Amino acid sequence: MIHLIINSYLTILLSVGLGAVFVLLLGLYLILRPAAPRVTKKVKLEPQRVKPTATPKPRAVKNDTATAADESPADVTSIAGENIYSTQLDLARAYIETGKVSLAKKILTSVKAQGDAIQQQEAQQLLSTI
Repeated sequence: MIHLIINSYLTILLSVGLGAVFVLLLGLYLILRPAAPRVTKKVKLEPQRVKPTATPKPRAVKNDTATAADESPADVTSIAGENIYSTQLDLARAYIETGKVSLAKKILTSVKAQGDAIQQQEAQQLLSTI
């Protein structure tokens, strides 16, 4: 009779122990497994056309810290849309606000030489504020 009780408890103890070891190993696997590469969905952004409102008056900044990488303006034709010189004027305003006055002067002289009458006037006005 005692032998029967010991065998039944041994079977139950062995089953519970193996179940616990299995759960432990499964948990360790889930924690330590290498991360699967995540698939990212590429989203194609459509350009939005925004009509400019009143342009703020640019502030003249004395700090002229252009690096060697900034010396040649980026090709703005890819972001310019229909009118390159309007985009260059916006870029020059941004350069003035960030203190890169020499780059702004290069862009403004280019716009002044090649833009239409309104753009030339804006370029001259920005050059006079620098």
